[in-house]
Amino acid sequence: MYIITTTAACGPAVIRSSTHAFLVNTVQSLLSYFPLVLLNRQKLEVILNDLSTNKYTLLFGLRGSTPETAFSASANSANDAVEPLSINGLETIVSLLIEIVDLAGSMGTMTCEFC
Repeated sequence: MYIITTTAACGPAVIRSSTHAFLVNTVQSLLSYFPLVLLNRQKLEVILNDLSTNKYTLLFGLRGSTPETAFSASANSANDAVEPLSINGLETIVSLLIEIVDLAGSMGTMTCEFC
């Protein structure tokens, strides 16, 4: 979560897109591996869907880039400027991360074979 907080909306499109994808993959991993309370699982699924909306992609500086264009090699991909992340934007991201950790922290009644 620290890595996501410090790299959100920083650097070229490939870094911004990677940071966003890292968050999406983290939530997907929580949903597929951890035994969660049903209500928390449903909330995490909503968060996972919300991460692909403009609200969150814009916070990560993915305004004009899609996953396809962010990872393609282009002459200007290292120089594509993005506005700095505002403190309100950072607060939104951190609040989301805290909510994700909180939801994932309350495990369900299933037992984990690796725990």
